[in-house]
Order: sequence, then C-alpha cells, then structure tokens
Amino acid sequence: MLRVLNTICKRRSVRTSGLVAVSVNLVVLLNFFVSYLHTTRTHRVYVLGTRKLPEAEANFTLPDPSATSYYQQWIQRDFQPWRAAGISTELVDAYALSGKWHECLGEVLRFQIINGSLWIDHLSERHAGWYPARLGPGALSGKGKIPYAILALLDVLRHYPGQIPDVDAIIHTSDFSCIKATPGGLQPLGPPILGYNSDPAHEDIPFPDYSYWGHEYTRLRDEYFYYWHGWDLQYKWIRELYQNTSLVDRQPEAIWRGRVADDDYPERDALRRAYQKCPAQLSKQGRADDAALINQRFDVDQISDNCRFRYVVYLESMAWSTNGRHKFSCGSVIISNKMGYYEFFTRALQPGVHYVEVDPENLCDDLVNKVRYMNEVLDASPTGKFGGQSMGRQGLGLELTNQRSVSSVLTKASEYNLHPQEIADAGLKFIEDHVQMEDVRLYVKDVLKEYASLQTATQIKTSWNAVCYTGQLVLDQFAFPYRLDKQVVVQAYPWLQTFGQDSCPTMPNSRSSDIMAT
Repeated sequence: MLRVLNTICKRRSVRTSGLVAVSVNLVVLLNFFVSYLHTTRTHRVYVLGTRKLPEAEANFTLPDPSATSYYQQWIQRDFQPWRAAGISTELVDAYALSGKWHECLGEVLRFQIINGSLWIDHLSERHAGWYPARLGPGALSGKGKIPYAILALLDVLRHYPGQIPDVDAIIHTSDFSCIKATPGGLQPLGPPILGYNSDPAHEDIPFPDYSYWGHEYTRLRDEYFYYWHGWDLQYKWIRELYQNTSLVDRQPEAIWRGRVADDDYPERDALRRAYQKCPAQLSKQGRADDAALINQRFDVDQISDNCRFRYVVYLESMAWSTNGRHKFSCGSVIISNKMGYYEFFTRALQPGVHYVEVDPENLCDDLVNKVRYMNEVLDASPTGKFGGQSMGRQGLGLELTNQRSVSSVLTKASEYNLHPQEIADAGLKFIEDHVQMEDVRLYVKDVLKEYASLQTATQIKTSWNAVCYTGQLVLDQFAFPYRLDKQVVVQAYPWLQTFGQDSCPTMPNSRSSDIMAT
C-alpha cells in the first residue's frame, strides 16, 4: 500500500511545485486513506456479516390492506387542482417531451406501474443524484436521489401487492419545490409532479425523500461507528440513546449545526446565517448570559448529538431538511421558524403543540427569550405536572423572573398553553405514531391511488425509453462505481435480490412496440 501512495504522490508532484505540490499530495493521501478505511470497514461489516439483518426484514408480514394514510386530507388537498379535468396521458407526454422538467434543478424520472411491475424512463442524464465517484466507496448519500426513489416504489409494491393501480407519473429529486401554483384556481398546464417537498407557492406532490431508505446526510452511526441504513433503524437507535434522559437533565441551551452557505445557491441559508450570528450580536449588546443560551461550542458529530440539549433548533433553507424527523425523535423541545416548506408529514405539526415557533424577523431576541422562559418553567416544575394534572400556561403558579421572556413567549396564548416537557413529548409522539416506515409506505400507496383515480386513460402504456426494474437491477446500479456499495444495500434490503423477477414481461402495452410496428 505504501508503494501505491508513493507512486501517487510522485505523479502528482510532477505537475506542481512547492507548497502547491505539498497541499495536493496531502489531499490525495487523505482521500486515499479515507476511501481505503471506509472500503475495508464496509467490507468487514456487510460482507462478513458482523451485523444481523434488520429484524423488520427477517419478520416481514404484509400490512393491513384496508388501512388508509393519516395524511389523507392533505393528499386530497394536493390533488385538488387536477380534480376537474383529470390527468391525461397527453399531459404527461407533453411535459416529458417539452424539457420543462429542467426547471426543477434536479434529476427527473418518469415511471409507470403496470400490473404490479415498475417501469422507469430516465428523463434526465446522470448527475448529482446518481453516482458521483468523487465521494468514494460507501458514500451512499451521493447516490441517494434516483436509486432510492426507485427503491421506494419497489418497496411499496412489495408491501401492497395487487393494491397499486396502474400509474403513469413523474418524480423530480431537486431540493427545491418546482411546479408553480396556478393562479386563480385555473387548470394546471402540466400534470402533477412528485417532489421531496412543496410550499404554498407551488403544487409539487410531496413524496418521501431518499433518506428514509438510506443513511444519507443524517450522519447517524452506531457505537461501532457504522452507518444506520434506513429510517426504522435510525429512529430506534436515537430512542435507545435518549429514552431515559429527561428533558430537565439535558443541557439547558439551544443548538443548531449545519450548512450556512451553498456555493451553488448563495441565496439559500440566510436564516441560518442570521442564527449563527446571534451569540456575537447579543454579546455586543452586553447580554453575555443570553448569548450563552445559544450553544456554539459543542462539536456535533452526529445528528443524535443534538439530543443532549433541551432545545434543538430546526431552520429551513428555502426547502425542507431531511433531519427534521430525527430532531423530533430526540425528545427535546424543537424550536423552529414557521415551517413553510413541507415534506409529506410537516403540515400536521402544530406550533405550540409539537414545537415552539420563533419569529425569523426577530430571531435572536425571540429565541433566547423563549429558551430562558422554558428553562425557568422546567427548573420550577421539571415534570410539567402538579398532582398528576397538566400544568398548562394558566397553572404555572410561579413568578417568572424575566417578564420580557414571558410577554414574548405568550404573545399568542392559545399557541403556548403547554409545559415544555409536554411539547417535547407531543413532538416525539407524533413521530412515533405517524412517521414510521409503515406510515411512509402507506402514504405513498395512497398518493399513487389518488393519482390513478384522476387519470383519464383507460390503459397505461410504458413510455418510449422505459425499462422494467427488478430489485436486482437497482442493486446493480448501486454497484457502480463501487461494488461494495451494492453489498451495503443488500444487507439493508436483502429482498431486492429476488424482487420483481417474475413481474417484468417483454414490453407490455409498449409505446416502443407501437412505434416499431409502424
């Protein structure tokens, strides 16, 4: 191995000189070591089988076919613009051929479900949502968007055999909402497009993102430093770590860590940058005690490290964030701006019930006032109950020392009538009851059924370049360019190796066969 390193360094040094050569060589060495260690680690874990298969796969059973999604009201609302005229094949064709999907700033695929088989037509070429080799082996986060969207559809078909009607639809994988809302209730010019999040100015149909099936950007690892793959295992791990840690025993500060600048989209992250400046601004105003309530000292290595704090901050960045559900799973109080960008479950969350809302126009003051107030409440009554009864705002029965924080927190009395512990518990229980993988798959099933109910075509045909996908084909694509990555996914989803083998006939009802016949 040392000979290889020396050879690499010499070759790179020929093209550079001085300090530049040193820096280049250091980067090369670092990348090599990271890739080597990650490769051998991945090989040891997933090839030699030192970790057991997920229990959910070992004990697989079909869910109740009569169950409906908790989010049915939002599904109905999201498809309302298409309810009058329906969704025609011509509408989907026109959008796919027009190239308007380039406006979505992400990879786009068209899919058909026909008699339980999945057909994929890749409208966009491979890019960031596919397999960027620069990330090295094991960096499945870089592979997530397209392959995991396909895996998600296969997973739903597996859990609900015979229940998914024929569908012809499009998914985009951008961070941003894409389909602008049609003004004045007019009929949309295009078909419904599935995307990872939406907002009041757009009509994207929320579709669960790639991180529900992979480890992705959550940076969540077990005690042996191996990635947890899939939301089921991630949630169980966070709960195992912190289920016995009460809110009052956590560090009485607010914490947020994350990206504050996006080179590709510099207009993003303004609110996050404002948050990052709060301690310095407060200190300059002579408010060192207030500044100390916003923790910027603790080095967060994993998303679960946030759970050590009483207050975990969630800040949007012109889009949803994949780690929102992880933060709610902590059992801490979530503090957030008004959630304007929503993934499939976000609209069911209520400020003052599941989380504490802060004013982005007065972020620093509002945040520290509410943190100080909640600390006083927790210190006075850690459990949030007197004699088995909920305290509520009216029953605090204590003198709060900071009247400024009282007026700030309780501006809207109806929103903040719960004890901080009750808000933390409600947020956690919402995730426990409504954002488990069975809820995710059930939501996708009902979205597909609602979409199918609005289609005007009597028969769905595959599009021109569609390929029938089996689980093995998805695995083969995960294997490029690193074979070990395929083994990681096999370990998490062993059923992919055989799923769909009998469901891919030769081009049924195909547009391609129609064209060839002419």
